[in-house]
Amino acid sequence: MFHFNSNDNIPAAFAATTSAVVVDAVSSADPPLVDAVAVTSADPPLAVDIEYEAIPKLLFVDMQQEDEEKVAAAVSSFADNFAASNANTQVNKDQATSLGAIAIILLLMRKWHYNRSIQCHGCSVLGRLIVSNGRLPCVYCSNPTPAVSIIKSGGIETITAAMKSFPDHDKIQSYGCTAIGNAFYYTNPTIDKAMACFVHKLDGIELVVLTMKKFPMNVSVQYCCCYVLNQLSKKQVLRDALMRGSALSAVGEATEKHATDKDLGNKLHSMAAVFFENMFQNKKRKC
Repeated sequence: MFHFNSNDNIPAAFAATTSAVVVDAVSSADPPLVDAVAVTSADPPLAVDIEYEAIPKLLFVDMQQEDEEKVAAAVSSFADNFAASNANTQVNKDQATSLGAIAIILLLMRKWHYNRSIQCHGCSVLGRLIVSNGRLPCVYCSNPTPAVSIIKSGGIETITAAMKSFPDHDKIQSYGCTAIGNAFYYTNPTIDKAMACFVHKLDGIELVVLTMKKFPMNVSVQYCCCYVLNQLSKKQVLRDALMRGSALSAVGEATEKHATDKDLGNKLHSMAAVFFENMFQNKKRKC
């Protein structure tokens, strides 16, 4: 057993001072130490005892577990709250955003970076939280809060990492591009900087074009990829990079292959038209 003499190896002056303090403490009028211990010994209320509503429970209980499968199931259930078929979609988005859902989802995506389901539904949630009342607000919105929050929290890097980690997962590619495209929809200095980072540091154009080549017959992937390229084409400073990255041929091929698609063919064609108009704006003006 280890024994310790309180005054061993302690300078005399310090030992004397310590003894005085102990005497004063014992002789003071404070309540006995035993009573203090009794008061503080009760355990704090556990999270499981709190009656949460559905969305807070998913965020603060179900997603905070160390069981990978349970966390993945919670993120999947969370994403269902923002589906177009959900009658309370906008109410759910407002509540989730106010509770810090963006930060929580991004942290989970980084922690469980090897889990396909968490990456897939995480990208889906981030893309949907930016949309308000079923649509994106005005491109010149002065306060695109969700988009800026995602960007400032490292969301573009996290989504890009998910896409690179799972290049064969078509839904991660589609949801990832949708989230990035939605975030780049606005005109804002923070967003402009993020777009440049996506192109020049994250090799975003190369990533998108490679995805289009990998899924040539998947119209949903083609549409979502074109969506990102179209957003980038709005910035004149990024058009040379789009040219060098074979974005024009990728968009052209996608339009040709899916021109007759009943669901997305017309939308893809319209988006491609805007893309090419953006890309050749300056050349038309010079003529």
